[in-house]
This record gives sequence, structure tokens and C-alpha cells, in this order.
Amino acid sequence: MSISQDDVHFTGHAIECRINAEDPSHNFFPSPGTIRSLDWPSGEGIRVDTGVEAGSVVSPYYDSLLAKLAVHAADRDAAIAATLAALEATHIEGVKTTVPVHLALLARPEFAEVSHHSKFIETAADLMGAK
Repeated sequence: MSISQDDVHFTGHAIECRINAEDPSHNFFPSPGTIRSLDWPSGEGIRVDTGVEAGSVVSPYYDSLLAKLAVHAADRDAAIAATLAALEATHIEGVKTTVPVHLALLARPEFAEVSHHSKFIETAADLMGAK
């Protein structure tokens, strides 16, 4: 079976957030501990790839990735809105996470306008201490 570039059709827009057990207010230092409670979002266009659940222990010795949250919608603006809603519906207790940084980043006009750059998080001090 042969597929050409003309056979590939793009539809919509997707955003992925990597949810880590890290403390944004302390330079993203790992946040080990036991996950006391955990609720992931669900719904159309939402995918959560994870290997943790309530009661899981997050070790300081291994990768701090808790999940990859991917959201697909009709266009960029809809994907941003849907990702913000999915992040708001994400509840993790027991470890600090990068969820607040994702929320703050996606709410910034620079992200919607695509005027951000690879050093954006480092230069936007309010993102580093996102609560």
C-alpha cells in the first residue's frame, strides 16, 4: 500500500500538555509523594495517556511525567478553550503539578496570537510561580 502526501488531510487543531509532578514555584523541581486523589477529564476530543492512579507513589528517582493530556478541536481557538476546560477538570492531590503553568500559559494572549517563543516560560515570571 502506497500513500502519497496528497492522501494526507489535516483536520482541526490539537494541543498536548505534559502533566508532571513538579513544583513550578521552585524551578520545576520534582514533587515526589503519594497521589491521594486523582480525576482526569473526559469527553469528545480529550485523550489522557497515564500510568498513575489514586494511591500511586511518585518517586524522586524516576521521570516525573504523570500524564499526557491531548485535546483536539475544530481550530486553534476552540482547542485552546477545550484544553483550558480539560485542565480545569483535572484534579490531582498529594503532589505539586505543572497543571497551573499550563493553565496560565494557555490563558496568555501571546499563546493565542502565536507570538510566544521557546524561552517564553523563562521570561514570563508569573508562569514560574503559577498557583
